[in-house]
Amino acid sequence: MAASPGAEPNARDTARPPNRRRTGPSRRRAAVNPTFQVPSAGADLISPYALLRGAREHGPVIRAALPGADEFWLVSSYDAVREALTHPDLVKDPEDPEDPEGPADGEGASGGEGSLPPLDELPEATRARLAVPTPDHTALRASVAQYFTPARVGALRERMRADARALLTAAATDGETDLVASFTFPLPFAGICAVLGVPGRDRPRLLDLTREMAPGGSDPDRADGAFMELWHYFRELAYRQRKSGPSGDTPTLLAGLVDARHGGHRWSDEECASVCLMLIIAGHEPTANLLGLGALLLTRDGSLIEELRTALDRLPGFVEELLRYDSPVYPGVFRHVVRDTTLAGVALAAGESVLVAVGAGNRDPGRFPGPDQFDLGRSDVRHLSFGRGPHFCLGAPLARVVAESGFRELVECFPGLRLSDSNRVQWRTEYLRGLLGLPVLLRPLR
Repeated sequence: MAASPGAEPNARDTARPPNRRRTGPSRRRAAVNPTFQVPSAGADLISPYALLRGAREHGPVIRAALPGADEFWLVSSYDAVREALTHPDLVKDPEDPEDPEGPADGEGASGGEGSLPPLDELPEATRARLAVPTPDHTALRASVAQYFTPARVGALRERMRADARALLTAAATDGETDLVASFTFPLPFAGICAVLGVPGRDRPRLLDLTREMAPGGSDPDRADGAFMELWHYFRELAYRQRKSGPSGDTPTLLAGLVDARHGGHRWSDEECASVCLMLIIAGHEPTANLLGLGALLLTRDGSLIEELRTALDRLPGFVEELLRYDSPVYPGVFRHVVRDTTLAGVALAAGESVLVAVGAGNRDPGRFPGPDQFDLGRSDVRHLSFGRGPHFCLGAPLARVVAESGFRELVECFPGLRLSDSNRVQWRTEYLRGLLGLPVLLRPLR
């Protein structure tokens, strides 16, 4: 809500497997089972878990495909997903196997993989401005991570609650609203802006630009124009921060980047702008999807709203079970095999691709009894939505604070929350799991 902060700027890995030139022997295997088609569009994407269950029943690691892509290995059991996320022979970037983390790493529900398109799909000017040199990955992660610790983002909890309350109050004026547009989309954006240090007066315009870049929000040309306007904004903000020097306020991430040293020199304004843009894009969308999926769940179960209202201390458990039950990390994260190896007893060849299906692992009955039931009282909610090991989502603490704050205000202020028209719920139509529209009636507490 990995997240969030934390991104890999050269791979939209959760969306599709990159059709890269293979880095090792190109060895095709005869699949023991017919190639499994990963749900990726239409009705199958709205409810993909039954289909993924069928894949898991064939084995923890099987051959699979997405439309228009080469075959790959699909990992779908909990234990195999855990193993894959930390496997030394499975890397994000086959062209840079010595850098397992990638720039500002942190994949999962609040960010990381899947939040930016491949660089070769962006205009040349955009590619040049976004790129962060490979040798700086470790320094970049170190510079960013300190601003997403539980203690640091925990201090934002009251601000996030106030922001959530203000958004809901404005949305409730007419009694009916699209909760995605009015609440679940802008709230995570406010959280990231608070961490970055974006002045309040600039946020409305930046939010509009972020909407332009969101799936379904604009045509490609307008999206690219919004992308570049954001980049220029953050470059100018970095320049002004460098000129003004440190303030007496709580240090912000941008101020820290401007002041940080790596390899004997400071980050340039251009590098700072690229990092901020990565975090805005990667950290915002997955957390917005998490809020939308949770809000939809609440509209379908009024007793769950009442249970949370009368026991607010259960909100953290609600968020964790939501991350397990309906992770926005879909269909998963891609890895590339850099040398012949095995995973869950299955032989993988160098040069092959692996889709680590986090959501399927979270629904593995071998790990979670009754995995297809949302259970607020579930004692074991050790989901995999924030990744694991060196790839654990940097932005997980912020995603949790934003989600808990948002859901608290929603259930406290509007216990009568319900759909206004179930036929107008709009789902993303390919790859990413989330909502584009959620029409609800906001009924306040009387």
